[in-house]
Amino acid sequence: MSLRTLMQAGPVKANELFAKLSETSDGAVKTREKLFSELKAELELHTSLEEQHLFPVLRRNAETKDLVAEAIKDNKELRAKLAELEALPKTDEAFPERLKELQKTFRQHARDEKRELLPAVQQALSEAQVQAVVEKIEAGVAEADKARQDEIEARRLKARQEREEAERQAEQQAAAERAQNAAAEQARREEARREEARREEAEQQAAAKRAEAEAQRRAHEAAEAIARTATAAPANVLRITEHAAVNAQRVGAQIQDAANIYLDVVKTMVPDLQMVATLPKTAVGAMEEIQSAWIEWIGQTTLSGTQISQELLRRAAEQQRRFAAEAVQGWMKHNARLMQITMRVAQEGLRPFGNRFVAGSDHRRIAR
Repeated sequence: MSLRTLMQAGPVKANELFAKLSETSDGAVKTREKLFSELKAELELHTSLEEQHLFPVLRRNAETKDLVAEAIKDNKELRAKLAELEALPKTDEAFPERLKELQKTFRQHARDEKRELLPAVQQALSEAQVQAVVEKIEAGVAEADKARQDEIEARRLKARQEREEAERQAEQQAAAERAQNAAAEQARREEARREEARREEAEQQAAAKRAEAEAQRRAHEAAEAIARTATAAPANVLRITEHAAVNAQRVGAQIQDAANIYLDVVKTMVPDLQMVATLPKTAVGAMEEIQSAWIEWIGQTTLSGTQISQELLRRAAEQQRRFAAEAVQGWMKHNARLMQITMRVAQEGLRPFGNRFVAGSDHRRIAR
């Protein structure tokens, strides 16, 4: 490659970047920053290669010494405008105008090299010297290209690593969120189970209280029934006694009526004592026997009435005592049955809590 071709390759690429950069809008900040970074690298490479490999050779030649000073001045002006444009925000309205100024300065620099510097180099330097400069510039360009490619690869690698790191962090965050959500869901379920357990326990307690209240109510009703029965017992005995007395009076009245009838018959049969005296002894004995029989019957009947009354009173009292004893015994059995039912309901209600406690203890022991 000739020196002219090599020296003009840089401006061609720079002009392409100037054209692309001038077409960007203020909103395309990242595109503008990327193109400006490539333009800056190209301009710095162009000027630095000249200063490192071409200008030292030209300084040693009397015919080209003065051209070096002018070229270095142009490079300083180009770097100054490049620095001003780099410091300017890429969204600034003045950016396009400053870019045009930089492009104008670079074009002037490229024209001066083409019209003045390159012809002087070809006249002042030998073919070997020119070839040595070309090789050095080509090596510098190759090195710069390699550095640029390495930088691009490094940026790609960094971007990939950042992307992978972001994905890893996102996955970790998602996993943490899933774990947190699972823990929250587990906590919600545990709370729901505890709430259900509390509700069931409250229902069991309420049922036990209702059963206890029902048992107390029935016991109270049984006690009231027994009290009413005990209260009614003396009245029943009194009514039975009164009834027996009435019957005894009725029997006595009947006996009295029978005695009166007997006396009337005797009077009818024996008008007076004189007549009795005249009766035979047999008749008198018979009348005495009849009288004794009536008196005995009356005595027996009265005794039987009295015994019947006493037996009625005794049986009534016995029946009242037996009724009271059976009522008390039945109330005690009924109350004991109600207490057994209450204890069974409470035990059955509390059994799930015991099972859950045992299961939770086993689960925590296995987890440890």
